[in-house]
Amino acid sequence: MCERHKNKVIPTLEADRLDGANTQQELIHVWLPLALPGIASTALLSIILSWNEACCSLNLTTANAAPLTAFIASFFCPQGLFWAKLSAASTRAIAPILIFG
Repeated sequence: MCERHKNKVIPTLEADRLDGANTQQELIHVWLPLALPGIASTALLSIILSWNEACCSLNLTTANAAPLTAFIASFFCPQGLFWAKLSAASTRAIAPILIFG
């Protein structure tokens, strides 16, 4: 999705270099304004798809075969939040990402 917006930058970048802009000015005045619509649409699509994934996992899974998002969401109950369990499960969920990522 971002590739389509990147192709618009090349002719503008060449014109900017002919006008005498340095690398920082190219980044701020050419790349950033032209890349923002692509970044925003990609971020919005990513948020929507991840929300749909979380919603489906909460509604379609059982307690024995739940993904991590449904497991963490199970700590919400009418009596309140179990913050200690919620924090421990969240920390345990992101630990492999922090260690290996």
